[in-house]
Amino acid sequence: AKVTVIEYASATCPHCAELWTASQPLLNRLKMVWMPIGLLRPQSGPQGATILAAPDPAKAMTENETSVMARGGGISVPSNLPDDIVQKVKDNTALFQQLQAESVPLIVYRHAVSGEHGMFAGALDTAGLATLVGL
Repeated sequence: AKVTVIEYASATCPHCAELWTASQPLLNRLKMVWMPIGLLRPQSGPQGATILAAPDPAKAMTENETSVMARGGGISVPSNLPDDIVQKVKDNTALFQQLQAESVPLIVYRHAVSGEHGMFAGALDTAGLATLVGL
């Protein structure tokens, strides 16, 4: 993909779920790196770890985001999450905090045309996301 975008997301965030859906049509031109963090609710971190630990994380993310958008509880968390995966979510959360961010979704990107780096907090529709990153 021409552009890589890092998105910090909470598994319980409806705006993050909207951005997941909006990004799907752009995935042939855009690489999205989803960074689950522990924010908003106590289950955010464990649900993020569940998604990362899944055999097919994209499928698990779709399951979670579909549930969140339908006002469900998100993906079910198993009782035995691997410690290294739980730590990855904690590390992602620490990176988010180092950016002094306050809300999710947080999009970190490099504009495809200008080359400038930027951050954007909030959900965007497909066209808005494409414009933000210069596609």
